[in-house]
Amino acid sequence: MSVALAPPQPPGLKAGMAVFGLWLLLAAGAAVLAPHDPEAQDLMRLLQGPGAVHWLGTDKLGRDLASRIIYGARTDLAMSVLGVFPPFVIGCAIGALAGALGGPLSVLLGGVIDVLEGFPRIVLVLLAVAALGGDPRSYFLALALATWPAYARLTRAEWRRVRRSAFVRAAEGLGFRQCRIHLQHILPNALTPAIARAPGDVVRLLLLAVALGYFGLGVPPGAPEWGALLAEAQPLLPAAWWMAVFPGLACLSLAMALNRLGDGVAARLAERG
Repeated sequence: MSVALAPPQPPGLKAGMAVFGLWLLLAAGAAVLAPHDPEAQDLMRLLQGPGAVHWLGTDKLGRDLASRIIYGARTDLAMSVLGVFPPFVIGCAIGALAGALGGPLSVLLGGVIDVLEGFPRIVLVLLAVAALGGDPRSYFLALALATWPAYARLTRAEWRRVRRSAFVRAAEGLGFRQCRIHLQHILPNALTPAIARAPGDVVRLLLLAVALGYFGLGVPPGAPEWGALLAEAQPLLPAAWWMAVFPGLACLSLAMALNRLGDGVAARLAERG
């Protein structure tokens, strides 16, 4: 009697899920879990180091650093996790359309996708945000316009590969309608590479969100955000090391957790494929 064993999980997947879940919990419950008001200033506690009252210290205005990091997680998680959805949806839709149509129109769309993907995406996002204004709506718009070609290319290429597969030819031989074949057989498989790419893009967008905040482009001035916290800490680093170390560790822990999750998703999709 043989016993089926569950496939092994990639190393660190559970730890990545735990850390990511912790940051989600902190971001969602910031109003309850943050020990202090992130905007409250205490002029008697300027640049105070970590202690019993302020666990991670205070900044140059006496604001609680732990609370600002927790509230900053809301902004950076939204800009990274939610930032993937617009380009994912747009890119997959255009890639699927190019793959399904075939012929000269598919070649034309493929050429447009290749040309747009040749531009440096990060530079395009930075320029677009700087031109449109440093607010979240400009960020999401710029991100959608600059990063959808990668998803479109993956979906179009996989659609064309799946379209020539044996199970699709069998469905055609059984007399299934083309609409049913496209929606039920080709589309779910054609989206697999794009889905596998998305977790890695979340990590890249997290670092981009932090970079934008550092340069003052991601959020309004004074708002709690990890990149903005690092920018505020830079001139004070010798005297107030905690202002840079703790936001940096927060960003590092979340990025590593997302990397682990991305590896796990890719491994599971590879097993299915």
